[in-house]
Amino acid sequence: MIHRARGSGPQPRGLGPGPDGGTGNGTSPDEAAWPQIIPVGLSHRIYPDGHAVAVISGELDAATADQAFEYVRQVIDRSRGPVCIDLAGLSFCDARGLRTLIGAAAHARTAGRRLSLSGARPAIVKVLRITGVDANFPELCQPGSRTSPL
Repeated sequence: MIHRARGSGPQPRGLGPGPDGGTGNGTSPDEAAWPQIIPVGLSHRIYPDGHAVAVISGELDAATADQAFEYVRQVIDRSRGPVCIDLAGLSFCDARGLRTLIGAAAHARTAGRRLSLSGARPAIVKVLRITGVDANFPELCQPGSRTSPL
């Protein structure tokens, strides 16, 4: 089963009025061509043996953390085995995002599931280490390591 969810983040700001003097509130016909900002992407796959992979991409921050936590919590609850959170597409993670990962680890422990992280970019791994969040994921290693799930 693959499920995708998209967050609804803030619309572009600071772009100024459109060519017809619109203020960004939908009055300009050109605004329909502006790219919509989607700060978080969530998807998962639960395999026949019970293990699951939840994918978080985009930005994990104050605007998206609650949605991401609830999504991962449901994946943990529906799986019968270990759960991996794939962070390969995660481009940004703030304090609320870190708290989401900690909460997911706590929920997995309570549910009797092993939770791991994979694919995190070096900058994300660095933040996890500096803040001590890596303690929630003992198998966390630098990308490229032979034993690394990242």
